[in-house]
Amino acid sequence: MRTLSDNKYSEIQDDKFQLQPGDIIVTKGPVMWGFFGHCSIAIDDKTILQIEGPGDKPTTQSFESFKYNYASGKNDWMKVYRCSYPGAGKKAAEWVKKNYENTNHRYLVTLNLNSKKFTYCTKIIYQAYKFGVSEKSVKSYGLHIISPYAIKDNFIDPYKLRLVKAY
Repeated sequence: MRTLSDNKYSEIQDDKFQLQPGDIIVTKGPVMWGFFGHCSIAIDDKTILQIEGPGDKPTTQSFESFKYNYASGKNDWMKVYRCSYPGAGKKAAEWVKKNYENTNHRYLVTLNLNSKKFTYCTKIIYQAYKFGVSEKSVKSYGLHIISPYAIKDNFIDPYKLRLVKAY
């Protein structure tokens, strides 16, 4: 893992973009179990919540640190999406803080999108909008897995995501 003290950090700073609660960050990320990418959700204007891999618990870190870890390499990229429905992001972020921050939920990709016991990066985001905002904000599934690159395709009008920043 790279640190903020590395020289490349200055190359990725962006003083004009402002993260907002509920923003969804999708990265090239690692390839795990056949899934490409990784994603996280902003819980405030400086902090993201994510869960990385098997056995891990949800963790928080600064957006700047996350951006450095996932968007500063030669072939890295990162996109930030925002829900277009007014106030939805804030509600989603509040739900995530209440249900996942400082919890012992563990990473495991399962088909049950409603359970919190085992979770993965996109499932947290899906649940944040389904349970924290509105069941009508995202597509409804029975047993299903949502990959990081497909998260944006699961939002329904008027909750569609829009790209607000790319690194």
